[in-house]
Amino acid sequence: MALFKSLPAIVIFINWNKLPVLFDRFLDWYWPAFDAYSFILAQMNEQEADQRQTGLLCGNTSQ
Repeated sequence: MALFKSLPAIVIFINWNKLPVLFDRFLDWYWPAFDAYSFILAQMNEQEADQRQTGLLCGNTSQ
């Protein structure tokens, strides 16, 4: 409850002009890791889709 009482004071002291700069810094730091991880997931999904399609074309329905 104390957080909600001090919240207006925190909001007053935030320099809203610096928020885009902080957000850009966060994205510059986070984006390469996210991009690498999502690339791996996309590769795994595509490989699974290829395996399933191959199984369907060859008549193997056990997958």
